[in-house]
Amino acid sequence: MKKRPDIIDNQKASSHPLQAGRIFTANVTAVNSSGQISVNIPAIGSTYGPITPLGTTALSKYSVGDVVKCSFTDEFFNEIIVYGSAKVKLDVYASKVLFEQLQATVTALQAQVASLQSQLNSHSH
Repeated sequence: MKKRPDIIDNQKASSHPLQAGRIFTANVTAVNSSGQISVNIPAIGSTYGPITPLGTTALSKYSVGDVVKCSFTDEFFNEIIVYGSAKVKLDVYASKVLFEQLQATVTALQAQVASLQSQLNSHSH
């Protein structure tokens, strides 16, 4: 069926077009080894990434399922910026390296305690 030129197809039209600079809530859908993330923005219905989010460090990376805030720098939705987490996460950013360092410190302290106890026992006899 041929479309008539005098009839406007407005099925995908919007009276509230999306604008650059608007802040969106997005869900992290993937995280790569360098900490870059992919996000899905439900309000747009698209997934973007990989993106390097602002404010992340080796000890504070995002995980799949995290909710973040982001926006676009252009009206074509090509350049995305992820600002940060939309929800506060507590005690989830300890990396394996940090955990191993803490574990080694505890082991060293336990050895020092055992040594001091041994010295006390030898002096008390």
